[in-house]
Amino acid sequence: MQRALVLLCLMLLSAGVAYAHTFVIINNNAAPAAERFVSSMPAANQALDQSPSAVTLTFSQPIRPGKSGIKVYDLYGTQINDDAVSINGAVMSASLPPLPPGRYAVKWKARCLCDDGNDLSDEFHFTIR
Repeated sequence: MQRALVLLCLMLLSAGVAYAHTFVIINNNAAPAAERFVSSMPAANQALDQSPSAVTLTFSQPIRPGKSGIKVYDLYGTQINDDAVSINGAVMSASLPPLPPGRYAVKWKARCLCDDGNDLSDEFHFTIR
């Protein structure tokens, strides 16, 4: 009886080790984190004392030129920047002309260089006093 009990314990221990080994292998092959927006300059809802020279967005992964963009609009919905953006890895920026005091909307779209090629998009506002 003791021998059967020892054999049963050894079998259960072996099964537990095999399960744990499989779990570690599966978790080591997990997919990388998805692209996400990290930060902006100016920040969302930031009140500035002077006009920024550019809007700069940072992402968690490099983004694809030609499929990404930034548009800045004044209070009346008029686009105030041209469509040109500068992309350096995970950072995208758009130059701005000197802006008068007011509230501005930034609308952006970004596509990562990763395999799934998903688009991210959002908008935020900033104010110049």
